Amino acid sequence: MLSRLRADTGADHRKLDQHRLLATLTADPSRDEYRIAMTGLARGWCPLEEALEHSLAGSPWQPWLLPRRDALMADLEDLGATPPVDPAPIPAWSPEEAVGVLYTVKGAQLGSAFLERRLAASDAGLPLAFFRCREDNWPAFCQQLRSLPPAMAPSASRGARFAFRYLLTGLESDSLGHDS
Repeated sequence: MLSRLRADTGADHRKLDQHRLLATLTADPSRDEYRIAMTGLARGWCPLEEALEHSLAGSPWQPWLLPRRDALMADLEDLGATPPVDPAPIPAWSPEEAVGVLYTVKGAQLGSAFLERRLAASDAGLPLAFFRCREDNWPAFCQQLRSLPPAMAPSASRGARFAFRYLLTGLESDSLGHDS
């Protein structure tokens, strides 16, 4: 199932990684550029993570979720940013779709260590609670995904693709109200 998720979401993953707001995080952003990028990220991340928490409640997948939205909101507060408005309502997910959303959310932690090192080296004194809030359990999570029946793959892929698209929707307009 893991290989199916990777194959089905590769293009969405690249779009998210290459989005102009997230791309600023890999450079040397000013505090203002960072605020704009983090506000765009929060616009999709916070409601997605909250919906995922509800979907996973009581399931064997719940312990795999490390909530990070409080850390993200703390960073925004430190930056003087206004909390963002959700980009769109989130429909209810099947348990299999929720596993796919979790795959996307967990995968985002992989890049956090890289981004934290890059951003910590900047001279802007940026708040990094969101990027420091992570677990190093991706290999174990992937092993758990490999143990799932292949019949779950289409629904899990649908959930993962939804999560990537939802995060992109959150990034589509920056905190200054300009469309990208």
